[in-house]
Amino acid sequence: MRLFVTGATGFVGINFVKKVMGVHEVVALVRRVDKALEHFGDEVEAVEGTLGDLDSLVDGMKGCDMCVHIAGLVSSYREEDFYEVNRFGSANVARAASEVGVRRIVYVSSIAARGPNEVLHPISAYGFSKFLGELEFLRYRTYELAFLRPCVIYGPYDRALLPLFRFAKKYRVLPFVKGKMFSLVHVQDVIRAIETLVGSRDFRSRVYYISDGECYPWKKLMKGIFNVLGIKGAVVPVSSRLSEVVFSALKELGFNQMLNEDKFREFKGTVWCCGFEGLHEDFDFVPDYDMNAGFEDTVRWYEENGWI
Repeated sequence: MRLFVTGATGFVGINFVKKVMGVHEVVALVRRVDKALEHFGDEVEAVEGTLGDLDSLVDGMKGCDMCVHIAGLVSSYREEDFYEVNRFGSANVARAASEVGVRRIVYVSSIAARGPNEVLHPISAYGFSKFLGELEFLRYRTYELAFLRPCVIYGPYDRALLPLFRFAKKYRVLPFVKGKMFSLVHVQDVIRAIETLVGSRDFRSRVYYISDGECYPWKKLMKGIFNVLGIKGAVVPVSSRLSEVVFSALKELGFNQMLNEDKFREFKGTVWCCGFEGLHEDFDFVPDYDMNAGFEDTVRWYEENGWI
């Protein structure tokens, strides 16, 4: 099977392509061909281009059976950037796929497209842009289509949770806010879900959520980090008001691109949880990793690659 993959050199994309490139013929849309060569050697056909370049998408997809759309913008200071990439970039992928006759698309969206508290109401520009991206695929649909909405993804190559592990190891203290709940999913379980959707003979066009099946209090996640690092540390409660003050101060200082107003909107959500019921119903899918096993695998990879 010939797969066209966007976002191939991002966190999820790297893990996915490394897993399937020996099984499928992979065409990867990348900004830099040298980066693709660094990760995949000559086992992957790299097409230089962006989601904003319809011609490169059309050229890259020619002869491909399926498209796995992973590329997306997760964080930005400018809200319009989310829509440019996650909505209109997705529209270009959909148009190209329709034009060249790709027969199936798996779009890796996000739980943010639904919003917190199991209510269909995105609360951030990121989440709303991902939801609008889903609608663009419906708009141009001439193909089989499935949306995969993961919760917080972690694992090898992940930089989003990396600062927590580094901070815990260095300072032996981590904060938590009472009442906030999160689901997690290891990147290898996300990849297995994508593989399942790509290869299924009983494909159903629907929205699938994926997590490890648990809904964790924030405090339990912080304790899990200390446990897997094998160190004793303090998990300190922080009030919602104090967290707002700290967040605002760090944002004003330009501390980190991830600490922007849009991420703070998502932070205000109380419960960011989901399961994997649809995948189990349709494909008997069950995740391989719970939090403990997933954190152990992640820390092992961080240590082996000198990230912590």
